Parts: sequence; structure tokens; C-alpha cells
Amino acid sequence: MAGADAESDASASQGLLPELEKTLSRIHDGVETWMQVSRASRYVRDLVLRNPDWLGCLIDDGLLDRDLQGTELSSALNQCLQEVTQEEQMMAKLRQFRHQHLLRIAWRDISGQTSVAQTLRELSWLAEACIDISLQWLHKLLQSRFGQPIGRESGQSQSLIVLGMGKLGGQDLNFSSDIDLIFTYPEQGMTQGGERSLSNEEYFIRLGQKLIQTLDRVTEDGFVYRVDMRLRPFGQQGRLALSFDAMEHYYQTHGRTWERYALIKARPVAGDIDSGQQLLQRLRPFIYRRYLDFNMLDDLYRLKQAISDKAKGEQECNDLKLGPGGIREVEFVVQSWQLVYGGRYPDLQTSRIMEAMQAAIRHHLVIPEDAETLQSAYYFLRQAENRLQQYQDRQIHHLPDDKSGRLRIAVSMGYNSLEVFESQLDRHRAEVSRQFESTFGGNDVQPVDESSKNRYVRFWSLIETADINTDTTLDDELAAFSVVQPRLQEFFLKNRPLLPEAARRALRQLMPVMLEMVLELDENQEEVLKRFLTMLQAISGRTNYLVLLAQNPHILDFVLRCCSMSQWLSRQMARFPLLLDSLIDHRQWLHDHDQRHLPEELSRILDGRDDMEDWMEGLRQFKLQQVFQIACQSIFSDLTAMQTANRLTAVAETILNEILARLWQELLDRSKREGPGIDQSGLALIGYGKLGGREMGYTSDLDLIVLYDPGRFKLEQSEGIRLVRRMMHVLSAYTPSGVLYEMDARLRPEGNSGLLVTSMQAFV
Repeated sequence: MAGADAESDASASQGLLPELEKTLSRIHDGVETWMQVSRASRYVRDLVLRNPDWLGCLIDDGLLDRDLQGTELSSALNQCLQEVTQEEQMMAKLRQFRHQHLLRIAWRDISGQTSVAQTLRELSWLAEACIDISLQWLHKLLQSRFGQPIGRESGQSQSLIVLGMGKLGGQDLNFSSDIDLIFTYPEQGMTQGGERSLSNEEYFIRLGQKLIQTLDRVTEDGFVYRVDMRLRPFGQQGRLALSFDAMEHYYQTHGRTWERYALIKARPVAGDIDSGQQLLQRLRPFIYRRYLDFNMLDDLYRLKQAISDKAKGEQECNDLKLGPGGIREVEFVVQSWQLVYGGRYPDLQTSRIMEAMQAAIRHHLVIPEDAETLQSAYYFLRQAENRLQQYQDRQIHHLPDDKSGRLRIAVSMGYNSLEVFESQLDRHRAEVSRQFESTFGGNDVQPVDESSKNRYVRFWSLIETADINTDTTLDDELAAFSVVQPRLQEFFLKNRPLLPEAARRALRQLMPVMLEMVLELDENQEEVLKRFLTMLQAISGRTNYLVLLAQNPHILDFVLRCCSMSQWLSRQMARFPLLLDSLIDHRQWLHDHDQRHLPEELSRILDGRDDMEDWMEGLRQFKLQQVFQIACQSIFSDLTAMQTANRLTAVAETILNEILARLWQELLDRSKREGPGIDQSGLALIGYGKLGGREMGYTSDLDLIVLYDPGRFKLEQSEGIRLVRRMMHVLSAYTPSGVLYEMDARLRPEGNSGLLVTSMQAFV
């Protein structure tokens, strides 16, 4: 054993006073567990030696044998402060309570009696209990002088609400973490019933200041938590507490992408929890956008670069949090999924990282194997981080520089060999780095000749500044570009008057990379460039799409492959640029042939589209995206011709079910009748031809007849006919995204002269 650990062993052995030895004898393997825990945590060792009765009390109460819940911690602390009337006494008891439960949590964690996830939860619940019970105590203190804050509009009592951010909000707090908080309250007003009246804002600012002092101040018993308020609106310059209206106005007016990123973790941890949840519900449209926000993608790319640059710093290499493959990179991967797709998939809207990871698996944003390795790495890193901090209750993230210190961490995590521990650490960090690098803007597709990049940049600069014309002879370095020069020059001159500066910057980044990719093709270079520029022409006025392609080489590469393999795909992207939205996660859906998620995806797209025209446009957008994805799968993955036909048929069936369900409900509403859902209505669509045989192609129409069982629900024939005509209109009406399908009803009994709806009996 190295020197530092031998010293810890000696100190632990000397600590076995008769009283402590007697206490340890009441625990199974008590002395061995004490040696294990005291070696790993000098902080726990010193607590026990200074307060030998604490360990005995934990044993008597059975608290070393089981996990605790947050309600138990709150109840215990509330009971502890029940008779306290002086602030100094309250602060002392609060600090002692924290030390006692950190002793309990560290003992169970180091001795292997609980999971890493439970340890993180209990650390978070301990912080929540300290914040909430302190807040209640201080509120009573201020209320006795200034009265109760009352809302001006509602006339209801008001409460300060504490939002936990970061790891506290995500219930992932580490052992010696500071806590990131935001203070808010429901509405403006005045206090009533006290010696002196204050505005609600002033009252809650005073209460917040008291709370910070209670938690943060260092006394002879230490401190409770270091409090960081910099995430509040306007940061350190902002008011300490804001009303709900002021919070909402700030984020709508001034909110930035990093604040959306931070608010993912926001969770009410003290005060009026229900009102806090209502505030977060009001802020959800700011945090989670219904539509893809490419400006946000640009900001995420910059944030990722900042994280990557910091991780590469020499001083960060051994940092479990900020170093390469560290905790922050795991958080970035998961929170990026949440920001980009949270508006689309509500179950991603969670402050808990593992819940978000499971939702990402369900929606095919990550393959289960990658999620499993990411989760394993996360818990390994978090356990190592806790072992670092448990040693002396210090907020550190760097592994020790000395071998003995690193060996102490390894042994505390169950590794007898430093080499095995470091091998596991390297493996986990490498996996995190791989997934981090491939997340949004991952440079997995790089220009093959790094030294030649200046040629491409220089050539596009000449195009952009109009320093070459059709008669110009290019020098030897740029001679290879002569074949593409006229077409590029024509494209730029045609679009130059319409391009804002932001679009020009994006093209400046995009075009050299695109040129290198095209000129590396073995064949078809001119045709690919022609198709790509036709698509680029269609999106040239949409800077967001240019930014998407410029900052995501893997998406640009896929677009060029589409242009190379299929003129139809390139035409679709040019005609309907919204298809580029789905390329963000093309690596997830490209090999996913599961049809079961189609109704869920359609429901997501149609969510909130109450207007009939908007709803019809949503149906068409769904079809465009699904058919585009199926075409890509048939070209680039292993989708067979039969599977392609099945997928196209499943898309049509999903759309028909949605249309019929809505029109049926409208019929019931219009006639003011109660009735069953469409599945019990007695109304049925019967598919013939390619629809009936599940053999649909990309341009197939729908051969349909409509049958009705009058024994199920009384429906006038005229109502049924009107419903079918409405359905035909929904299918064939032209919107900005085209038509859905042509419906052919000529196969019904008596053909074109027959009724659009036939009863089951008449059909038989």
C-alpha cells in the first residue's frame, strides 16, 4: 500500500477507541467496513472520531441498512428544527444534519450497500430538504415582521419558489457540489398583516438573501451548500427574485440558447412546488421548440466547440468533469437530443438524464447499445467523482497527480490494481468522446486532403468576389476547377443580390467543403454538382438550411450521395426543403424499418393543428418525410422491394386512419350526437389494388370502397356520402406541399354511377 494509504490505515486503526470498537461490533463486518470507509474518506473518519455517538444513532435507527426517500429527510429535518427559535441555533443544527447524513450516504456508498444512482438521488434529496425546511423557517421569521405576501390579481398568499438547476435539478447532485438556484414567485403585490408592508418583490429578495446566507455562510460547523445564483435572468446583474410574468417576458425577449440548455434541468425544489411546475409549463415553448431551430443548432455547435476546446487544455486532461470524455460531454450529448427533439417528443422533456436517455432510445435517436455504454460510462465517472470529493468533502474533479492518490480512488471503487482502474477509465472516456464527437456537427466526414483546403477556399473566394470570368485562365493550382467554374459562377451571380451577409458567411464555409467532396467522386461530378446547386438555389434564401449544411459535413455528404444516386431525391429536396429537417437524425432512421412508430410520428406533426388547412398541410408533410425516408432506405440500406411496398402502404393506412377519425368526429359534433369512436362506428374503408395487396409504389393512387353497417350506429346515407366527399377533398386538395393521394372509387358497386357509401347487406 502506498504512503498516503498507509497513513490512513494507521489513523483508522488508532481511531478504534473502546467506545467506537463497541459500536462497530453491532454491525456485520463492522471493523472491516470501518477500515474500508475511513481509508476512502478522511472526512467520514474525522466526523466519526469527533462525534462517536453519530454512528451509534444511525445504527440504532436502522439508517445504515436501507435507502432513504426525500420525504423522510425533509420530515427528519423539520422535526430537528421544530423547537428552534434563534437563527444561529438553526444554522448550527442545519449543518450538523447535513454532516450526519453525508456520513450515512458516504458509508453506504463506499461499502457498496447502495447504487451510484441512489447515492446521487439521496444527495439531491438531502440538499432539497435543507433548502425547503430552511426556507419555511425563514419565511415564518420574516412573516412575523412584514406579514404575508399577497398577490395583487389573485388575492392569494404567495410563496417564494426555488428552482434547482444543474445536477440538483436533475437529481444527480455530487457529494460536495455547490447548488445552482433561481428564485421566483407567482405575482406582484404587497405584504399584509405585519409591522411594515413591503412589495412582494422586496420581501422575496430579502427572503432569498436570508436563505443564501443560511446555506452559504461558513461557521464553526462549516457550511451547508455553496449557492450559485448566476443562472438567473440577467445573471449577477439581475434581480434576485422575479415574478412569473417577469420570468416569462425575459426568456421570450432575451433568452439565449445556453439558457434553454440550462432550463432543461430546472425543477422546483422548495416552496410552492405546484406553482413552480406551472411556471415551467409556461416556459416550455421557450425551452422546447415545436419546429427545428437551426439557429439553435448553430449555437449548440459553438457550445460543443467550447466544451471540446476546454477539454483539450493540458490542465483538464485528468478532470473527470471537464476533460476529454468527461461528465460534461455525456450531459451535452443527452441535452442536445432534448433541445433538438424535445418539442417533438414530450417524454424527452425531463430534468433527469437517464429518463431522457431511455426516451431517446424509444424514439430511435440512439441505438440501445450506444445508450448502454454511455450510461455505464456516466455512472463510472460519477462514482469516481464522488470518491474524489468524499475524501475531504471538497469540490474537486481532478484525479490526483500522485500514484498513491490515484490508487486510493481505484481501491475505493473496488479495483485492486491501479492499471485495471485506469484501463476502465480510458475505455469509458474513449466511448464518451466517440459519441460526443458524432453529436450534431460531428466531423466524421472530413476533407481527405487537409493540405489542399486552401485551394478550395481560394477558388470560392474568387467566385464570390467576381475576380474571375468565363475568359479567365486559372493558374495551375486551381486548374482542376475549370470544369465546375461556369456553373458555380452562374449560381453565385444569380443569387448574389438576394443573399444576406449571414447566408454569404454560411456559403463561405459550405462551398469549399462541398467542392472537395464532389471532386473526389469517381464519376458523375458535373451531374451531382448540377443537382446540388438546383437544390441550393431553392434554399438560398433560407440561411438556416445553409448553416445546417455548412456545419454538419455528415449531412452534406448524405445530401451529395442522394444527388449522386437519385435525381428524384435531389428534386424532392429542391421542391420541399423541409425534407432537410429529417436529415439531422438520418443515421438513426436510415436503418430503422419499424412501422409501429408511424401513428405516433403523425400525431406529433399534427399536434396543435386545429385549423383544417393547417391540418391538411401537416398530413402532406408527414407523407413527404416518410416517403423520402423510405426512398433513402431503399437506396442506401438493406430495404427490399417488398419491404418498400409494405412501408409505403403502412404510410397510406396511417394517413387514412387519421383522416377518417377526424372526419367521423366532426360528423358527430356537427349533428350534436354522442357516438362511438371510429373503430366502433361500423364504417370501414376497403382497399383494392396495390393498397389492398400492400404493394404500393411511390406514386400509387388509392383504390377504395366505403362500406357501412347500419346496425352499429344510425347514420343517414347522405351523411355518409358527405363524409366520403370530404375525405376525397382532404386527399386530393392542393396545398403548398402538394396533394396526398388521388382516390379512385370506381371499383364500388355499379362503378361511377353507384353510391359512394354502400351498406354491408347491399354489398353482400
